[in-house]
Amino acid sequence: MALARSLGETPELPLPGLVRSPLNQWLLVIVTLGIYLVVHHWTINRELRDFGVEVDPTRATLAVFPGGLVVVPYLVTVHRTGARIGVAQETVGLTPSIRPGLGTVAAMFAAAQIPYLQSELNQVWRAEHEQAKHKESTHDRSGNPGDAGRTGAHSLPGRPTG
Repeated sequence: MALARSLGETPELPLPGLVRSPLNQWLLVIVTLGIYLVVHHWTINRELRDFGVEVDPTRATLAVFPGGLVVVPYLVTVHRTGARIGVAQETVGLTPSIRPGLGTVAAMFAAAQIPYLQSELNQVWRAEHEQAKHKESTHDRSGNPGDAGRTGAHSLPGRPTG
C-alpha cells in the first residue's frame, strides 16, 4: 500500500494487487542483475491467481528460470502472462489494451516487458478499486450491502494457463 500511496493514491479499500511504479520495477531488475525479474514474474502471476485468473505462479516462474536459459519457455510465459492480464482487464470492465505479443518482443530487450506488463496490470487494480469504492458508496446510500465486501476473486471462463 505504501507504493500505491507514493503514486498519488490513498486507497481506503484494499486492492487485490499492488499498484507499482513500472519504472521502479524495471530498475530493480537491473540493480539486482536480473534476480528481481523472477520475483516480479511470480508476484504478478500470484496476484492474478488471487484475483481469479487461472494460473500456477510457480509453473509460470519456472519458465523464467531455469526455463529462460533455453529462451523459448521465457518468451511463452511472458506472452501468456500478458494474455492473463488481458483477461483481468476484461473482468473489471476495461477494454483490453494489452498486446501480449508486444510484451513478448519487449522481453528480448533488457526485460523491457516489466514496465509494460506492470503498467497494464496497474490499470486492473485501479479499476477494481474504483468499482469497490462505487459499490461501497452505493451500499452506504441504499443500506443494501450488494457486493461491497467482495475481495477481488472472480470466476473467469476460458482463462489462459501455464
